[in-house]
Amino acid sequence: MLTEEQIKNNSVLPQLINTPILELGDQIDKILIQSIYAKTIYGVEEGSNPTLATEFNAEYLYYIKTEKGEFKLVDIHCPEVVDAVTEIAYDNALGKLNQTDWENRGDTQYYTYGKASGMWKLILYRVDSSNEYGEGKTEKAYTINNFNSMVNSCGDIVYSSTLGELQEAGVIDATTNLNKYLKVAGVYYNANGVPTTDISKATKLSDFTLEQIINFVTVVLGSES
Repeated sequence: MLTEEQIKNNSVLPQLINTPILELGDQIDKILIQSIYAKTIYGVEEGSNPTLATEFNAEYLYYIKTEKGEFKLVDIHCPEVVDAVTEIAYDNALGKLNQTDWENRGDTQYYTYGKASGMWKLILYRVDSSNEYGEGKTEKAYTINNFNSMVNSCGDIVYSSTLGELQEAGVIDATTNLNKYLKVAGVYYNANGVPTTDISKATKLSDFTLEQIINFVTVVLGSES
């Protein structure tokens, strides 16, 4: 028999305490990857709750506190009916706020764990092409049920990440100097592979995305071979 302290320190069991046996399967499917691995993702203590947000960052996931004292992801942009047609829209909107939501929050209090760290940014972030929740990459809420979707999106995130972001995540050796400009045969290049003799118009290695580097090697350098 587990003690109350053991249950409290477990990342999964507290979320299942009041769940009827017949609903356990469905409830387990809904458990967030973020809640299971919060300690390693956000660098918080085991079993920690999100903290009150004092400023807005579109990258983050946001929670509200229920009357029972539980924390649940905001769903103000989620479709009311979730089916095969609206499932993707629901997943993308879960936990997300935009600048307007934040400015019009009134007395509503939002909570967040903040920024995901290291490799987790590559796993949990996605490119928000609509810019509805801010420009660039934002964290997406993933449940055990859509674990495969999380894995499949990693490739797109890595491909669109800058070398600086990949170094921060530990993919590129931290001792590698990326704070310099791309220069070949005395000519500088920007991120689009355009040559220039003006260093102010060139792009530092840290600001090239993996996709841009691959394109540079295959198109620019390939044409010179």
